[in-house]
Amino acid sequence: MRLRGILLFIALVLWVPIIAQDSEGGRPLPQLLQAMEAQYGVSFNFNPKILEGIVIEDFSTANRLSEDLKTLEAQTDLRFEMLSGNFISITKKGASGICGYLRDKDTGQAVAFATIKSSQGATISDEQGYFELSADAGNVEIRYLGYKSIKREVRYFAKGRCADVYMLPDTQSLEQIVLTGYLVEGMDKLNDGSYTIDFDRFTILPGLIETDVLQAVQALPGIQSVSETVSNINIRGGTHDQNLIVWDGIKMYQSGHFFGLIAAFNPLTTQQVSLIKSGTSAARSDGVSGTIDMQSDAKINGKLNGSIGANLINVDGFLDLPLGPSSSLQIAGRKSLSDWWETPTYDAYFERIAQDTEVINNLDTQVVTDQQFDFYDASLRWLFDPTDKDRIRLNLIYLNNELIFDENAVGATEQTAKQSSLSQNSFGAGLSYERQWSDSFSTDLSVYETDYQLQAVNENILLGQRFFQENEVSETGVTASGSWKISDKIIGTLGYQFIETAVTNLDEVDLPRFKVLVSEVVRTHAPFTQWEYKPLNGTFITAGLRYNYLDKFKSSRLEPRLAVHQDLGEHWNVEGSLEWKQQVTSQVINFQNDFLGVEKRRWQLADNDSIPVIKSRQASLGISFEDLGWLLSLEGYQKEVDGITAQSQGALRICEGCRYLPRFWCRYAFSERMARPACMA
Repeated sequence: MRLRGILLFIALVLWVPIIAQDSEGGRPLPQLLQAMEAQYGVSFNFNPKILEGIVIEDFSTANRLSEDLKTLEAQTDLRFEMLSGNFISITKKGASGICGYLRDKDTGQAVAFATIKSSQGATISDEQGYFELSADAGNVEIRYLGYKSIKREVRYFAKGRCADVYMLPDTQSLEQIVLTGYLVEGMDKLNDGSYTIDFDRFTILPGLIETDVLQAVQALPGIQSVSETVSNINIRGGTHDQNLIVWDGIKMYQSGHFFGLIAAFNPLTTQQVSLIKSGTSAARSDGVSGTIDMQSDAKINGKLNGSIGANLINVDGFLDLPLGPSSSLQIAGRKSLSDWWETPTYDAYFERIAQDTEVINNLDTQVVTDQQFDFYDASLRWLFDPTDKDRIRLNLIYLNNELIFDENAVGATEQTAKQSSLSQNSFGAGLSYERQWSDSFSTDLSVYETDYQLQAVNENILLGQRFFQENEVSETGVTASGSWKISDKIIGTLGYQFIETAVTNLDEVDLPRFKVLVSEVVRTHAPFTQWEYKPLNGTFITAGLRYNYLDKFKSSRLEPRLAVHQDLGEHWNVEGSLEWKQQVTSQVINFQNDFLGVEKRRWQLADNDSIPVIKSRQASLGISFEDLGWLLSLEGYQKEVDGITAQSQGALRICEGCRYLPRFWCRYAFSERMARPACMA
């Protein structure tokens, strides 16, 4: 009996406020809206802040939704708008703002939790994709992971009306990885037969002090360096000058620091490296042996990021500086420590490159002193996405190596000294503009300029001679292409490439007076097409055709490219490739080998006579098996290269009459095809 009395008292206490509220005729609007949602089967979308403190007096339902909404509008300063899908938007009358619903363009489903920003604030869309934001003027930016960002002016949003805003999925075509962790974590093999190294996941190989880009490439099958340097990489038996080395779309003619002992490309900026031995894309020229393509991070970072490091060879640094939501600047640099401290590691490296040269070898009548060596590199990248469909990238890089030393002649009564030097530097600049016109069509325009220079001054004190050598390469390239996604299985590309390459070689001796200057230019015009076909799961076919026309020689050549991959069950796969390629530049070897030997390797253009255009034909076929962490791979290839000369292999003739004159003199006499060599006159 006592329990029943207690329960009755509690019920009375709770019921009194309700009776009082009903007697006053007031009801909180949020509570009333919940009842209307249950009654009419609708859903209200609103910002809870605009409903705070609103109480509806003397409301009685008319059992008609439209009449009830008019009653609510009459008693409040709110606007109720019917939307599709039984949704009703609630906004303040005369509010200075915008509202809308975010939808997936393909499925029509709501895009929840997207970020919407204006100059006056920011908000996040709710579960139905609804958003509301204060905005009088300027731009409104909508971002969500997996969708392309949207930028619209406020005037495109109708005042007082919440429109549907459709977002395009940001689909990116990624290469299918056939084998992950090929040798170590971060090395992958793709279905087109190429290899990639992702330095975000890459672990340092044994024997290296850091993630050296070109040293890591040598760990892959078919790649080696007979001289154990990064400036002499051999792909399937080819020479280093037969490799196409690209940094962010810029062709590089210099690849090493310390004259080849370490890569010239800062590991802090290089994010991914691709190695292609055969089946190269038709958009690529040169590189009859293979292609090494280095890419930096292409994503715009919204936060300040940087790093600095040092080892016993050099110090390096990297800074990623955001310039706003759609732009960032990446700056990187590296410099040797030899100006301040010649470490034991530096001494070992210097002895390695200078062994058996006059840089460290002293004679009874000649002593070498004051050896000074320095290298550095710097790069700058500007990334800018003006809209969600446009992407602009500007890349700059500079590399430099320099060696200076004194040669001292020791005589009976006096000692004389002269300075010899060797410098090697490169500058590259590239600009690319990509636009995604629609889901199925995009264009790409890229321009690059690369300049390489080698200068060597050798003072021969004993003979009283000064020998000056110079090798310069200047190349400009322009590529324009358009890609069509015909279907989920077929993607086609059409494009055109123009390349102008100029090479200058200078040799000069003061005693006896002798000077040879050779400067040549070759222009290449190349339309191309490339097609990707994925008919079934586990099948991948890419085929291309390139037409090269050399205006200097009035010659042309068709170059087919093909790569095929097919899965054979769960653990087996087979792949094949073929390609025809050509290149107009090669390195010839001079007789002169004064100090480091770098100066004897000169870039030279083909003249279609003594130095022909290098042409290659290559085909390969391989099969792989992977299971339980084991990998078995077998690959065979056939490669033919025409146009290799004795000069590029170091087997040059020496005429008898040159024994008392510089040997290079005889070489140029023969290259001019004289009836009687000048040195025999």
